[in-house]
Amino acid sequence: MAKVGFRRYPLCAMGPFQLFLLIALLGAIAVVGYLTVTDCAQTELVELRGKVVGKTVGTVEREQTVVVGGCPLCPGSKPETKVVRVSEEVYYLIVELTENGETRTQRFMVSEEIYRKTEPGTEVEVRYLRGKLRGTMCTRPELIFSQP
Repeated sequence: MAKVGFRRYPLCAMGPFQLFLLIALLGAIAVVGYLTVTDCAQTELVELRGKVVGKTVGTVEREQTVVVGGCPLCPGSKPETKVVRVSEEVYYLIVELTENGETRTQRFMVSEEIYRKTEPGTEVEVRYLRGKLRGTMCTRPELIFSQP
C-alpha cells in the first residue's frame, strides 16, 4: 500500500509564521481604523489663517479606456477599446499656515481657474474638522478665499 502525502497544515497553505504576520497586519489595520473612527466621533472645527507663498504645476499620469473602433451605441455590438496613458496637469497653491505660533507650509490642489487668479501674497483661510481626543484630521482641508 502506497503512502499518501500529508501536509502539516491542510487548511492553510501558509506556515505558522506567515499566518501570524497576516493576523498581526490585519489586527493593526483594524486598530488604526477603530482609533480613527472613535477620534472622529467628536470633532472640533479648525480655522487657520495663511498666505499663498507660491504656485506650482505638476503632472499626473493615469490610464483611460477609449473606444477605437466598432459601434458603441449599436445593440449587440462590442466596441473595440484600448487603454491609453493620459498625462494631466494639476495645479497647486503653496500656503504658509500659522497654528499656535508655529508656521508650516502646505500644498493644496486647486482648479486651473483658481490657480490663474490667485497671486502670491493672497490671504486665505484653511478649515477642517479635527478629532478632539488625538487630533486626527477627519476631513480634507478646505481652502477659503476672502471676498474681493
